[in-house]
Amino acid sequence: MELSSNGNIPAPLAYSPEEVAERRRAMNRAASKKWKAANPDYKKDYYNNNKESFKARKKVHYQNNKEAYKARDKAYKKNKSDETWGKVYKNLGTTCSCPTCTWPSTLALEIDHIIPAKKGLYKDAPRTGVDLRKYIIKNNCWNDFQLLCANCNKLKHRNGGICNCGDPTRKSR
Repeated sequence: MELSSNGNIPAPLAYSPEEVAERRRAMNRAASKKWKAANPDYKKDYYNNNKESFKARKKVHYQNNKEAYKARDKAYKKNKSDETWGKVYKNLGTTCSCPTCTWPSTLALEIDHIIPAKKGLYKDAPRTGVDLRKYIIKNNCWNDFQLLCANCNKLKHRNGGICNCGDPTRKSR
């Protein structure tokens, strides 16, 4: 080990340029962390002071990347939709609940409120779509809903709550 000119402190080692850069980055990270701890509201204040600029840049970025945003959103929504439908099929089945219906596909299945939403317990439940599926899953209220094909559901609605098969036991409660 080499000694410095005063004889008791080791001489500095020679560092490669990469090591010097990494040491500098580490020092900067430490200083930045310390500064952020002392100024916790800086980002919020900076955003509030430059809100219009941020919005304009975001709008331009969206316009330049519109197709990528749409594809990402579509994939996300499809994944969430498939996930919720999977739970619905597991609990309510994959066919129309009407005993006389022969519709073979799950594509036209709709969730039917056995007790109409206006009259029943679930006035706060969404009427259709992924929000209704999430509501049913979250509240575990499978017995108050059934799957009907679009035709049976519409006919039940127009027949005053009586199912298309004419079975009075299928009438809304």
